[in-house]
Amino acid sequence: MPAINNRIFDAALAQYRDEATSLYLCSANPGTDWTLATSTYALASYSGVVIGSTEDAPGGGRRAPVQSFTGGAWVGPGTAKFYAVVDASDERVLVSGTVADLVGVEGQAIALGAALWLTFPAPAP
Repeated sequence: MPAINNRIFDAALAQYRDEATSLYLCSANPGTDWTLATSTYALASYSGVVIGSTEDAPGGGRRAPVQSFTGGAWVGPGTAKFYAVVDASDERVLVSGTVADLVGVEGQAIALGAALWLTFPAPAP
């Protein structure tokens, strides 16, 4: 991988923070597909997502968290294995990834107890 100054990662994370509006919990990986994230695989949604400050990531690079929250609602029963952070005004999926299994009941609020981190560069598997 080429050497990249943290300023470049910070710029990408700042745009992510500026554009993120909602978080969806999904039954399958939506990738960057709007319809998959917000309809086909969507089990729950939360508007007003807050992306925290950029910081050094353990092992190098930079990261920013989706802050923990309670709110939104499960729109159907099931187990969420993925999340998608979206820009609802432009109908774009900004980031998607895995979450520890979250089980919800229709109408129940989402309880995201721990932050979801977006890290650049991604840690090695």
